[in-house]
Amino acid sequence: MVRLLIVWALLAVSAGCGGDDEAIPTDRLRELVLQPEDVADGLERFEEGRLTATDLPSGARRDPARFGRAGGWKARYRAAGGGDADGMLVIESRVDSFADSEGASRDLDALRSAVRGADAELGDEALVTTTSQQAEPRAISFTTVAWRRGTVTASVLVQGYADALESDAVLELARKQDARIERASE
Repeated sequence: MVRLLIVWALLAVSAGCGGDDEAIPTDRLRELVLQPEDVADGLERFEEGRLTATDLPSGARRDPARFGRAGGWKARYRAAGGGDADGMLVIESRVDSFADSEGASRDLDALRSAVRGADAELGDEALVTTTSQQAEPRAISFTTVAWRRGTVTASVLVQGYADALESDAVLELARKQDARIERASE
């Protein structure tokens, strides 16, 4: 049974910086997802590449050209050798680029309408959700941090052991990815 646990809700933060509508070129998106040096020891990248139709969620965000979307990139990591790193089993890092910040904001709004989330101080606006699933021998937790910075939406999803995975560790990964996006936006 899957239970939706609300950890934080939506937080809108004004960016207060110029260049908000300057799109990041799609050929730079691979730099904006978590890199091997960003994740804990014991995690290995097992997939990386453009977001394709099979990666897109259902609902309003299913259309690859939604809201002026120009492209997206993903990187996925897993615990090496069947172990776990800080309770983390799988990490998925994503980024989507849009023609303008309005398109990115609409994309995050579409995600927000599909899930219930809570505040996170990240980017221009952000949300965090956690679901939990009972499993033997240990319950599994799925925590997602999604945010917008300028013309980009990004997310970090971490699947891990509910009794070991700390939401602060997931938020720290999101901050590392957001720092990459912020540098690329300058």
